[in-house]
Amino acid sequence: MKGQPFSAEFKPAYTVSNEDLRWVTSLTPNAKRVLTVAGSGDQALFYHLAGATTVHTFDHTRNAGIIQDIKTAAIGHMKRDEYFNALDKLHTCRKPTDVLEMATIMPRLPSATTQYITNPNSVWFRPFSMGCTPADYMEYQPTDAEYARLSATIKSPFKFILADLVDLHKHIDGEYDVINLSNIFDDNYGISPMNQLEIMGRLTPYLRVGGHFVIHAQLNSKDYSKIEFTRRDNGMTVKFAGKIRKDPNKFNTDTVLMFQRTR
Repeated sequence: MKGQPFSAEFKPAYTVSNEDLRWVTSLTPNAKRVLTVAGSGDQALFYHLAGATTVHTFDHTRNAGIIQDIKTAAIGHMKRDEYFNALDKLHTCRKPTDVLEMATIMPRLPSATTQYITNPNSVWFRPFSMGCTPADYMEYQPTDAEYARLSATIKSPFKFILADLVDLHKHIDGEYDVINLSNIFDDNYGISPMNQLEIMGRLTPYLRVGGHFVIHAQLNSKDYSKIEFTRRDNGMTVKFAGKIRKDPNKFNTDTVLMFQRTR
């Protein structure tokens, strides 16, 4: 189980999200079965808070699944301030076991996650150092009331799928009400518009009719308003369903693109 410090599988992950997921999840209030990028693990937490009964996550770095598992294990037995103190230390640690709080979290982790964290052949270098510190995004974190609900209702880890977006369709089954691709289609990830359509086309069979692709468009550099595509093999159709801004009067990062499967 050897990893390389800069291999995609062990690329650093986020400790907390810089997206207002409380707002994003409110845009699809009836979603019960959700597939979302793992990111920092906050995506799964907020879809759970919004009422989703099945939340599966994916990412190309295993560290995203590890921080997600750490969060779900910690929330069940830590006070909110203790939880955020632990996240702050995890953000700067060289390896998870450097954080003292992990001694109480480890027994509650899935066995596979524990094996990765404790295996001497695993290579660690600030595994959760992406983005800013948790303190910079506290307004996007669970409130006292939300944290209490998470603590009372999360009984098991969220399913995590280690997969790159282009191959994600090979690792999932069933249909989802929402497939949230976060900001993966931003210009800084280098996925061309044609490849974006190909990726959504591959994922369309796993989105129910009436369900939505949700894309967090942080850079807003492309015009998606004319997009409509139909798969030739089965007639499945996806159409642009709107560009939604949290504050329509200013340019900000809280902009979401919605695409709906109509057939």
